[in-house]
Amino acid sequence: MNTNVRLALFFLISLVFWFASGLIVAPEPIESSLTPKSITAVKVSRVEHSQFRPKLSLRAHTQSNRTVNLSARLSGQIESVWVEEGEEVKRGQVICELEAEDRMLSLAQSQAHLEQAEIAHRGSLKLETGGYQSQLAIARSKADLETAKVQLARSQLTVEHLKIKAPFNGIIDRRPLEVGDYVVPGSVCAVLVDFNPIKISALANEIEARQIKPGNIASVFLKDHESIDAIISYVAFEADPETRSYRIEAISENLNKTILSGLSASLTIESDDVSAHMIPSSSILLDDDGGLFVRTINNRNLVESFSVRALGEARGGTWVSGLPRVSNVITVGQNYVVDSEHVNPIFLVSQDDI
Repeated sequence: MNTNVRLALFFLISLVFWFASGLIVAPEPIESSLTPKSITAVKVSRVEHSQFRPKLSLRAHTQSNRTVNLSARLSGQIESVWVEEGEEVKRGQVICELEAEDRMLSLAQSQAHLEQAEIAHRGSLKLETGGYQSQLAIARSKADLETAKVQLARSQLTVEHLKIKAPFNGIIDRRPLEVGDYVVPGSVCAVLVDFNPIKISALANEIEARQIKPGNIASVFLKDHESIDAIISYVAFEADPETRSYRIEAISENLNKTILSGLSASLTIESDDVSAHMIPSSSILLDDDGGLFVRTINNRNLVESFSVRALGEARGGTWVSGLPRVSNVITVGQNYVVDSEHVNPIFLVSQDDI
């Protein structure tokens, strides 16, 4: 056997042994992507709806119930000023008085004209019964009588306007005029303020405004920690075009007038009862748009999400609306699951288990 044949046999035997070794050694196991994934365990608390009365807290300030400028209706000099600043006055009380000048003479003249017109008209009626007076003359005398009555009423009204009176009970806040000052129609004699009841004014956004109704009970907290009871008296129907907020007003008794106008305050309003759930605050999540939502599980242990609105806080958590009447809320693990994911729920017995 020549050398070439020996080499060929050697390579053939080596090749057979090499293939045989691959059959003897077991192949390494290939990791399959079909290996079942473990189910995530989450802690769940079952909550049921109940009635909740939300409380809204708004920044507010106090203001007078009414403020009016007591203005002159005539021209002339101030003859008398009967009150001082800060003085309490009654409805109908004279505040300032103008000099009469010739207005009393005009009143006397109007009274005389009326008496003359009455006599003339009575004479015309007597002549009519005798057939000596025409209907035209009688109509003219009646017109003169009515004109005289109007002139007298106008003169009486002018004399009445010499006295500037308070239209309601209140306090004189400012009194810019003094005796001898000359006024024209519209000149302010005094500023009258009504502090009882006191008004509390606040601004609410559109969500808050929909929860507030006239008649709702409210509490007002002042800077000196004084708290007073109030009632919502007005909710604006139209938003302010610049701030897009709605004006809210409440009223409260201020019999001793110790609450001044312009004080900073906090207005807390009790709205109507609503159906809500109290859940742990940690179970509330924030979506990409800034909205609040809660993850729950259904009866098939699949994850579901619900948008919610926070109504108020309590010792046990946060009151929210937007959940089904009975909900299984995920309290632990809600950040690690997604909607429609199958989970392994561990139901909690008490809040201490969270």
